[in-house]
Amino acid sequence: MRLLRDHDNSQRLGRALHLADVDAGLHAVLQVRAGRTGDRALALVDAGDLGLSVQTDDAEFHADRDVRLVVAGLLREISLTKDPAFGRW
Repeated sequence: MRLLRDHDNSQRLGRALHLADVDAGLHAVLQVRAGRTGDRALALVDAGDLGLSVQTDDAEFHADRDVRLVVAGLLREISLTKDPAFGRW
């Protein structure tokens, strides 16, 4: 599974090493590529400027107050983005 910047296939940051469906949601272990671009992305995550978003096909959603939960779908990619679907750390 690819890890991209802003859902842009030309900006590959790394990949998922492990994905698991757990009670709390999707658990992902991600590997960021070594080098300046990867270091910059990690610094932006650490500063709270980037968060996670995913691209799915055939997604089913469930509304829970102000949160839209993906309850089923085909995961296509994971991105770090300024406007994350799933908040910031």
